[in-house]
Amino acid sequence: VAMVVSDISAVPEKLMEMASGTAGTISALKVYPVKGCGALEVKRWPMDGASLFLDRRWCLTLATRKRPVSAKQAPRLTNVRLSLKQEGSRYVLVLSSKFHPQKLEMVLNAEDSQILLASGVQTPEDQIDGESSDSVVRLDEDEIDSAAASAWFEQLLNIQGLQLLRAAGTSRGGGTGEAPETPAKTDFANAPKTLLMVSTASLKRFGEVCGLGAVPVERFRANLEVSFPEDQAYEEMAWPSGLAVQVGPDTFEVAGKCVRCQAIDIDPEGDATGHTGPSLLAALATAEGVGGSTSKGPTFGVLLRKPQEVEPLESLELRILEVNMEVKA
Repeated sequence: VAMVVSDISAVPEKLMEMASGTAGTISALKVYPVKGCGALEVKRWPMDGASLFLDRRWCLTLATRKRPVSAKQAPRLTNVRLSLKQEGSRYVLVLSSKFHPQKLEMVLNAEDSQILLASGVQTPEDQIDGESSDSVVRLDEDEIDSAAASAWFEQLLNIQGLQLLRAAGTSRGGGTGEAPETPAKTDFANAPKTLLMVSTASLKRFGEVCGLGAVPVERFRANLEVSFPEDQAYEEMAWPSGLAVQVGPDTFEVAGKCVRCQAIDIDPEGDATGHTGPSLLAALATAEGVGGSTSKGPTFGVLLRKPQEVEPLESLELRILEVNMEVKA
């Protein structure tokens, strides 16, 4: 769970010009189209304002409450794997899980597909879904928030009364004209219009200090996994709010640290409960010199945002992030 813990109003201009000397490269780029589900790993992907295109575009809610269902409430969500396939001029998101006998295919609308086509999106070869299967629930663009989508997740999670919602304010072909009974937002991220960055050097050091060995990076649900030199482990946790961070051709600023919760203890490869092995949250809270902490809990990872309001990508030239781009503060 990502939460901004620092107020960055009235950041001094000189702070934006600071340089910490930390430099690395993007080793993995991940989008989470459905809040709580696994990542769609990509090699090249467009930005949408200050966040990744399609990130947290959809979320599951209980129809009676209109509040997102979290991975803590439904650990099987984290086991849902996403891949992307192209069918002519359209793209299709494919969801699958070892806990469900069928795949779920979500056909993206023409506007979203055109953005992906124009961006020249790339996914790892083992992530591209090119296989056909008779055991598929297929949803056209106007059916993604239908009863059929809800039924797929209800069977997966064994929870009744679910509804798959699309964030208000995003482009949609057709549409019902009915907005969800929640404040309008362009995504369902806990910290909207941000990118979550995790240092693989810091993660390795965390595992060594706590005696945990290799800590699965998937538990921390980052958009950017960045390879910094090992001697720069944890340096990003000292970055002040407002510090300028260059990510490829784009300049971001530090918005704050990511407060962690029990979600990092859920193992996507575990059993139906999702809990296996020692608690990463407890280790993070008690280890000296690891991450950080606030009154709201231990922190690990940095939230990045644009220094100023950015227009949606429909009105501007496409901005692209790619694996192996440099990240420098």
